[in-house]
Parts: sequence; structure tokens; C-alpha cells
Amino acid sequence: GSALAGMTGDPILQGTGSLAAGSSNQVDLTNAAPSATAGLFLALGPVSPAPFKGGTLKPVPLLGPPLIIPTSPTGGITTPFVMLGGVPPGTELWVQWVIQDAAAVAGVALSNAIKGVTP
Repeated sequence: GSALAGMTGDPILQGTGSLAAGSSNQVDLTNAAPSATAGLFLALGPVSPAPFKGGTLKPVPLLGPPLIIPTSPTGGITTPFVMLGGVPPGTELWVQWVIQDAAAVAGVALSNAIKGVTP
């Protein structure tokens, strides 16, 4: 939940993979503004959602600085990753994209937030 619409509606975030140590996983963003600056926000553990530019940022407190990259000309980003070992079972992993978008409230769109749980 917690998407904040931009020029093409709600940016959509979807994750695939098991989050088991060493597993291949992927987070895909679609329906975002094309060729826009985007930041991936990440949190581990329970989160305390916070108001953000007229929407809700779920991954709070944040884990380090966000990954900042541009969306593709079609408004997407694919982020593959391999899950690190040593993360305790049952740990929540939260992610959400923040995208610059002049058509959005306060010039920023938010993807939905997704939560994964380590096995």
C-alpha cells in the first residue's frame, strides 16, 4: 500500500524471490514517470510509517542512504539482488520507491511499499 500517484497513476512495485540466504531476488518498478530520478528506500524490521509529501513513506526508520537511479524511458526499474546470509528468520524487509514527478503532489510520486519476510 501507500502509493502516491504521478503522471501515469500509481507507480507499482512488485518483488519476487524467497529472501533465503544466497537466493536470487528482484524488485520491479513499473508505471513511474519516464526517465525520472528515483530513490529506493529500505528498512529492516518493524516500521513506523511517516507522512511524506502528501503520501506515506513506509520504510521508516531507513537503512542507510537510498539507492538513487533514473527510471527507464518507459518508467520502470528492475533491481536484482542476492540475499545476504546471517539475517535472522522472520526479519521484515520493506522497500518503496520515491520518484520525482512534476504531475504528482508536491512533485514526488511514491510506489506502493512491499514487505518481505526472511524464512
